Amino acid sequence: MPTHQNSGSSKLFALAASSVIVATFASLGMTSAAAATGRDLAAQSRSVDGVEVVVSGRADTASTRISVQLTTHARELGQNLDASKLQAATTKLKGAKWVGDPATGHHRSGTLTFQGRIPNGAPISLSLSGWNKPLVFRWRPNGQPLL
Repeated sequence: MPTHQNSGSSKLFALAASSVIVATFASLGMTSAAAATGRDLAAQSRSVDGVEVVVSGRADTASTRISVQLTTHARELGQNLDASKLQAATTKLKGAKWVGDPATGHHRSGTLTFQGRIPNGAPISLSLSGWNKPLVFRWRPNGQPLL
């Protein structure tokens, strides 16, 4: 009866498959570690009510952190950013925690952190509180702005 041994062609196939996976991650601008642990959310900016708002972030397996910068020379920046919301597909994350400059002055920066997992492959929508109408920023599943 013939016996099967691990042939060189099996090893070559496994190596080729690994190379395809690595090349796919590289073409998407990701390393295998980045693909497994989260995605970057590209910077976006908007001007609203005389305030320049810049956001960017990172969605990981346990939380999403959004960097926020507010700049104005027209008024005090008193927005309560803790009431902001984050959504991806049907997953809604509330309970934002602001760590940064207090609600005063003409320049504020800090980080909003949302606890919870964002589903892979889902677009993300951030609704910043503190304006007459919520200020919304959206990202595609690859982390690029969805305008």
